[in-house]
Amino acid sequence: MVRSLYEHKQVLVAGCLIHLLSLGVAWVSTSFDTAYVIAAAVIVLIFLARQKDMSIFTERFHERTTDDIVIIREWENRYIIGSMAVSLALTSITSYSFWQTPHSTASTICLALQFGSLLSVVGRNFGSQRNVRFLTVINGFPPCIAYVATGFYTGEYTLAAAGLLLIPSVLVTDSFSSFIRGMLVASIRQEKEAASANARLEAAIANMPNGMIMLDQNNYIVEMNGTAIKAIGLPETLNRERMHVDELLKMVGQMAGHTKEELASISETIYSLLNGSKTTVEIDAKSGRCIRFTAHVINPSTDRRSNRDAQFTGAVVLCEDVTEQRFALQTNWRQARYDALSHLPNRRYMHELMQEAADNLGEDRLIAFCQFDVDGFKTINDTQGHDAGDEVIEKVAAKMLELQREDDRIILTRLGGDEFVVAYRNLLPHEDVAALYNHVFSSICTTYEIKGKPTKLRCSGGVALTDAANFSLDELMRKSDYVLYRVKHNPKRAPNHFWGLFSGELENEFMLQIDVRDALKQAIYNDNLTVVFQPIFKTPDKAISYCEALVRWTDPVLGEVSPKELIKVAEELGLVQAITRHVLNIACAECSSWNSDVGVAVNFSTHDLYQSDCLDMIEEALAKTGLDPSRLHIEIHENAVIKNLSHVKSVLEQIANMGVNIAVDDFGSGYQVLNYVRQLPLSKVKIDRSFISSLQPDEKMRQPLHALVALSAGMNAEVVVEGVETDAQLNAVMRDQQIDHIQGYHLGYPMDREQIREKIALFASARQGEVVLFEKRPKPDLSKAPASAQ
Repeated sequence: MVRSLYEHKQVLVAGCLIHLLSLGVAWVSTSFDTAYVIAAAVIVLIFLARQKDMSIFTERFHERTTDDIVIIREWENRYIIGSMAVSLALTSITSYSFWQTPHSTASTICLALQFGSLLSVVGRNFGSQRNVRFLTVINGFPPCIAYVATGFYTGEYTLAAAGLLLIPSVLVTDSFSSFIRGMLVASIRQEKEAASANARLEAAIANMPNGMIMLDQNNYIVEMNGTAIKAIGLPETLNRERMHVDELLKMVGQMAGHTKEELASISETIYSLLNGSKTTVEIDAKSGRCIRFTAHVINPSTDRRSNRDAQFTGAVVLCEDVTEQRFALQTNWRQARYDALSHLPNRRYMHELMQEAADNLGEDRLIAFCQFDVDGFKTINDTQGHDAGDEVIEKVAAKMLELQREDDRIILTRLGGDEFVVAYRNLLPHEDVAALYNHVFSSICTTYEIKGKPTKLRCSGGVALTDAANFSLDELMRKSDYVLYRVKHNPKRAPNHFWGLFSGELENEFMLQIDVRDALKQAIYNDNLTVVFQPIFKTPDKAISYCEALVRWTDPVLGEVSPKELIKVAEELGLVQAITRHVLNIACAECSSWNSDVGVAVNFSTHDLYQSDCLDMIEEALAKTGLDPSRLHIEIHENAVIKNLSHVKSVLEQIANMGVNIAVDDFGSGYQVLNYVRQLPLSKVKIDRSFISSLQPDEKMRQPLHALVALSAGMNAEVVVEGVETDAQLNAVMRDQQIDHIQGYHLGYPMDREQIREKIALFASARQGEVVLFEKRPKPDLSKAPASAQ
């Protein structure tokens, strides 16, 4: 406000000239009265002093402001002194002229100057309310007093009345000046607030993380920040004032090297935003960047969110470089749908691809679905390490991708492990499916270089066909998996026989398997599985030391289901742990009822060891039945340790701390596992039956068994030999003093609860002096060989 007092020095110059000219006329009209010359000289001196003061102020505060109230008050006072000095000079000469020559030209001129100065107070001095008050009093009341005094002194009472009537005018001038000052102050404040808001808005726009382009209703650029210029790829020095959007697009096209067709497409996309048909679009730049444009069209007459008083019509377009965001989305999308090792679609994405293929399947067209796996993949992992296994997966996947490049009808998938899918979509009814898959398997089943060594890979696969009307991915997977299993386990399989086709001849057999699955679910739910017990004998006295609990299932419709089929179906349905819990509870309850110290063994699968309630399951069974933990044996397969040795070791140590015995089953069937097994808290080691079945009279053929027995004994674990089925095998085992326990059909077959109780009681009485002879039984049917639920 104070700054406004020191602005417009030319107004001060004009006022001084008017004062001097008017006083000159008055001086002449009074026959050269020297009082007017003196008044003029005083006004000139005051003018020069004020000019100097204004120059100092301008020099000091030209490019800066201050909030120091002391400094502000000082400069306000300096201005007030200058303006009051001028007013006092005018008041003095006006009063003098009225006193000397009340009706003269000089008095009229002086009165005009006085009241003219009074009027200028309103517009020139609004910056200081104090100055307005001072000037109003000095310029207004002395002439009124002079009129009244002169009138009464000379007896011209009309002159005195005129002086009195001027007083309201002076008061009105004061009120009017206050009103005008208030309006001007409010206007200045609003202007400053608007300027401040505009500065904040410009700062916000300039520093927005997104680019912003504001267009008027004719698509001319009103505002465009630097972020937008950078995102679009234009030079920062671009003069964008009143540039049309077409001109901007043309410039972008020229700089990016777009063709006319590409530029036309971009222009069409941008105009779809500006006309409101779209709100967001993404444009791929030549540089590889992706720019997202989001527009809001403003129309005050229709848009309730717009300020109708502003009457701005146009559009605000935000632009953002979303290259990294799109890349992240694409990466996440790919990671969710593709296998990281093979770079093939995963199981989840396969469902989408197959459903899409079925939805778009032409009339009378077919889908061929093939599942296959790599024969001997586990052996490669065990003997050469997981790096070799990963290399096999990568090499097979690379071959599959080559096939897909040859025929774009192919859908590829890695289901997991060494399991893959090669499916054909939109096949003609007469198309030779055999030729297609012969080509697939001849390409995949070849020699690869694995860890620097040539390795011949062989695969086993199953193929199933369907049309759109009968499409079911689950059924395709079950049928192809069923054929794969038959191919892999076909003893008469030819070396070049890699795959099989699901045909009508297999339908009944396949449906039987489906019935088995449904029946097993019902059997577990109704607790219809049977637990049998096979005795394990201690050498050399051949007393029963403990029994192995085995699960059996006889369905009312299906009849007796082989243990091998039972295990396979249970694994497919994820029912392994439910069966383990069932066998464990029955085994512990039965063992606690035996009037003997004979123990019981229950098989635990790898899946069981990784369940969070594995330990709770054992503790609950022991607590519920009251069985001494030392009579319970938990058997695990040696391959259970491969997946995660530290986890399996931790679980087994906690089981051992309960007082439960731990045995490793089928020991010696894998080579890499030997070092792992040494680290486990084992009480027993069961030698794989393959070492017993291969025994021959030749001593050299017995050496592998003797070596494995010695290795097992060296781990401070009792040695159990399973699979003893002949007298020769029994005699050979009995001669090895490091073997602690024997199991096999030659000594005892799986028995139900009543039979095992009788057998245990019989052997218990034999300890008191009786002799128990082993029953001589013919070798049983191997298809009904004992098997655990795992």
